[in-house]
Amino acid sequence: ETQVSTCFVWSSERRRYTGVLSITEYIKVLLFCEGNPTEAERVSNLSVKQWLEMKRDNRLGNSSAPPESLVSATADESLAVCIQRMLANKVRRLAVVADDSEDPRYETSILAVITFDILMQNVANSLFSTDVFGGASRSAAGLSALPPSVQSIVHGDGGQEEDNEALGSAVGSATGAYRSIFDIPFVRLTRLGKAAQHKALHGSYPQPEVVTATTPIADALKMLIDKSLHAVGVVDGANNVNVVKDAITRNDVIRMETGGVFNLQVPVHEALAHTEGPGSVRPPVAVFYETDTLREIIEHFATRRVSVLFLVDPKTDALLAQLSISEVFSFLSESSI
Repeated sequence: ETQVSTCFVWSSERRRYTGVLSITEYIKVLLFCEGNPTEAERVSNLSVKQWLEMKRDNRLGNSSAPPESLVSATADESLAVCIQRMLANKVRRLAVVADDSEDPRYETSILAVITFDILMQNVANSLFSTDVFGGASRSAAGLSALPPSVQSIVHGDGGQEEDNEALGSAVGSATGAYRSIFDIPFVRLTRLGKAAQHKALHGSYPQPEVVTATTPIADALKMLIDKSLHAVGVVDGANNVNVVKDAITRNDVIRMETGGVFNLQVPVHEALAHTEGPGSVRPPVAVFYETDTLREIIEHFATRRVSVLFLVDPKTDALLAQLSISEVFSFLSESSI
């Protein structure tokens, strides 16, 4: 109805926020009702607490945290700490809370929500003056999101020997003539994301998770949840080459309803057609190449405002792998970098 993808759960008994309901929870409800049609009406009348208890009892989904958890930080904590907390808890957003009472057990106000998308835009604006705020002046806020060792490389404070050591650690091999970690191409960043790590160990990227335009939307949503993905590429598969034509993301789901009905058996292309207004065209898929530098990858995320980039072959447009925004922050936040 409001197309808001996140809301916080307040417990009147505990007098505090106890969890988050996100689009992921909405997808799990849809998939449960699809697999249990006789339970659909009952589920729609459950309270949030009853749904979470039922989900826990039936072990629905592969949640990495208890359903009542709320990952938060105070306004005084650094962005770097916030990122580490988000990565450790495998969440895409973090609540900035304020203590309005003298009892530290009660977090009674949420001041803001931090997401990886917002952090990436600030990093791009701080480091590269990328205009992602409509002409707003450059801010140094994003730089504080990076660990001190990376900040020293950016500023050139660590000395050439220390910088080369840090760069070599990031790449996993000799750094050559690269002056900054951000000048290194993706193909040399063997620790940037699961796909790059897999290629470094096995010589090739893992088979990407994809669907076709005729795949039932239920299968695509199940893939998002079971594989803990934010997006899945939609490919045509012509001539045995998976050329990515579109992508379905978790956020697309809130715009797929038609007349209050959600039919999970419709094909992907039909479901995606409902995500745009009449006469609108879906934006092209955000892609990158092995030759793109870390700087360019960060700018792709920031300017396209996406959570996933798809790695493609520049000659054939074949889909090779995908890279998530959280993988970039995990790479930058590693203690050895």
